[in-house]
Amino acid sequence: GQLQINPLVSTIDHHGILNHPFFVNSNLFFSQRQNLKYLICFSTAGISLNNSSWPGCLAVNGKLGLKRFSFFSDKDKTGAVLAIAASKPENVEKALKKIYEDRELEPQEKERLWQLVKELFSDLTIFNCPSFASQASILSARLWKKIFPTAPEVVYLPIEEITATIIVEIITKEKDHFLHRLFFTRKGWELVEKYFDGTLGAFTSTHKGSFLFWGIDENRRRVHLHREESRIKNQESSFELNPENIARALDERRLYPGSLVCFLVMLYYQITALGGFNQVNWLTNIKERFLALLKEMGEQSIAQRIMDIPTTNFAEGNLEFMYQKNRLIKPSAIDLFLSG
Repeated sequence: GQLQINPLVSTIDHHGILNHPFFVNSNLFFSQRQNLKYLICFSTAGISLNNSSWPGCLAVNGKLGLKRFSFFSDKDKTGAVLAIAASKPENVEKALKKIYEDRELEPQEKERLWQLVKELFSDLTIFNCPSFASQASILSARLWKKIFPTAPEVVYLPIEEITATIIVEIITKEKDHFLHRLFFTRKGWELVEKYFDGTLGAFTSTHKGSFLFWGIDENRRRVHLHREESRIKNQESSFELNPENIARALDERRLYPGSLVCFLVMLYYQITALGGFNQVNWLTNIKERFLALLKEMGEQSIAQRIMDIPTTNFAEGNLEFMYQKNRLIKPSAIDLFLSG
């Protein structure tokens, strides 16, 4: 209902447990918008577990910077968040053991953090989730509510999952849909290459990035794919670029949409994004190229529809600081919780 009235989302965050100072700040910025009940975040889940945002961890500031208490083993760390299995009770117990053994936390901080973890993972809802991505959505909402009880509620939704659902349920089934023609015809592929080759968030002719979709290998890591005729492939994987095959691979989590595809779908459905870092430049560039592509295809009505969609809503910076042991730090969500 909120999206129908106000189609505004944040695309800044990495999908995981909302804790890193960077994303606490982005949502504090987002929460300054008036009359929002929900902070809807289409977060990026194509990142790996060992990304600098530490999506599978609770992080606190220590003597040498942020330190993490992870809910996963090191063997999972190179896997993409959207492909990682749900964290199990034994993983939570290992994290609790690390908290108990930590030498920097004060006894009362250990007790508070211990109780918080128990509360976050308090019911079978979490452990019955089909994936870590699902767990992270629930955990992020719970943690945010715990620390900022009067703020709008955070809704974490992986942008790749939303985009994949739209592709599978709508775009692959409607042959006259503009994005069907763009993603599943030779003319469309050629136009994508003409307007987006070498663009940040897309792909290059030297096989950096990935053409339309990323692959997921047997170790749950993302793999680059390039186009050869009507296929996207690399040495290990190959997918025919027809609607049925792509829909099946998306459902089976063998593929996921790249950033370019995600944003083209958002533009088509007139969603406005809050950006950060270099996102506002990237989003603007993609929109300008998409408008040129639409004009070449004679799709003036679609171009007119998306022309005024803002792409420069910047929501990044430092709103939160904290004194900790006579020094100024950028606190994580856990630092804020432990400080009261």
